[in-house]
Amino acid sequence: EAGEIAERVLGPDHPDTLTAKLNMASMMKSRGARAEAEPLLRTGYEKLRRVFGEDHEKTGSAAGVYGGCLDELGRGREAIPYLEEALRIARLTRNEDAIDIGEAESNLADVNRRAGDAALAVTLQTDAVRIFEKRLGSDHVRTLVARIGLANVLVTAGRLDEAEKQFRDLMELCPRLLGEEHPKTLKVLTGYSVLLMRQDDYAKAAPLLQRSLDVGRKVDGENAGDTIITQFNLACALRETDRVKEAETLFADVVERFRRVFGDRHPNTSIVIAGQSELFWKLRRYDEAQAGFRAAIDISKATKNSAAPWQTHLLGRVLLDSGDAAAAEPVLRDAVTELLAVRGPQHVFTGTARLYHGVALLRLGRFEESEGALTAAETVLSASDKPSAKRESRVLVASMAELYERWNMAAASDERARLAAEWAKRRDERVGE
Repeated sequence: EAGEIAERVLGPDHPDTLTAKLNMASMMKSRGARAEAEPLLRTGYEKLRRVFGEDHEKTGSAAGVYGGCLDELGRGREAIPYLEEALRIARLTRNEDAIDIGEAESNLADVNRRAGDAALAVTLQTDAVRIFEKRLGSDHVRTLVARIGLANVLVTAGRLDEAEKQFRDLMELCPRLLGEEHPKTLKVLTGYSVLLMRQDDYAKAAPLLQRSLDVGRKVDGENAGDTIITQFNLACALRETDRVKEAETLFADVVERFRRVFGDRHPNTSIVIAGQSELFWKLRRYDEAQAGFRAAIDISKATKNSAAPWQTHLLGRVLLDSGDAAAAEPVLRDAVTELLAVRGPQHVFTGTARLYHGVALLRLGRFEESEGALTAAETVLSASDKPSAKRESRVLVASMAELYERWNMAAASDERARLAAEWAKRRDERVGE
């Protein structure tokens, strides 16, 4: 109503009219009407930029709000340029180390974390923490929130020891300063549980996630975004500790809630569907797993989610385990190509993808190609101390032994016989690990 009055009295492009309409759209966004708010926020931003100029603080504020709306709609990659503009203008128009700069850095860090640029996210979030500590003190709630963000981006970046230190500090500070049932305390508990899962300690993570879920349901409600995400993480932990019946029940519920709350075309929805598909895979329900991964990949590609290459890899693994190496090989090859582009040649995901592409080639009797893929995988996995790399290294050793044994049987040579014996010995040494 205020926007309509201002437009009637002052005109559609008057600064006060634009500000009133932008405030109305921001309120719609905060009340959950993001899809309806998005075009209004975009129009408001474009008009403010035209009226005030590209370096004005009102333009920066509008860019930040619009970028935040795009991110909440699952369009994180589209949001990045607007959040970058908000940060640029904040640095230009605010005093050094102003709170607004820290806010803009933190917002941009979170989107980059989910878009796959963890290194940039760590840099931005580290500076945001520095600003909040300097301006507000180490015990201020906004500083604690920034530190939670830093701990999360450190997990994404694979810097697990640093992340664990942050979470341990926060698990002492947040309950004392905010209370045991404060939403930010629950975020710490959930974030620490995700760290434990990254360390393959699912048994320890599960009860912490159950506690976080129970409190979250009571405080925020069953359909709150944070509650649903915690439920998903708990379902994953139960899946990995072989509590498959409980996991299946949770996954069925959480997929339905994600679709209802976030929509079918949200990157979070693709991640949840992929998580459920991993359970189907574990239960050898291959048709359901394939259908789930294909749906997740479609959503990820439509939303430009960086999870798509890994989901493609998992689909290939399902095809491989179902006995269809011919169908699996091109899918696994595509996953390697995509992961090389997104993660680079030295990332554990890329090494793992090369490993299973090599296994598919081995199953098809394409020994020379398999040797190239498995050798490239060994280079990456042997250089990593991540739990997943150590686990996949056992598969690598067994696959290398099988490769040279079969290749030597098909085309005998002294070198292949030597390599077959060498890898077989390494395989036998690892029995029981």
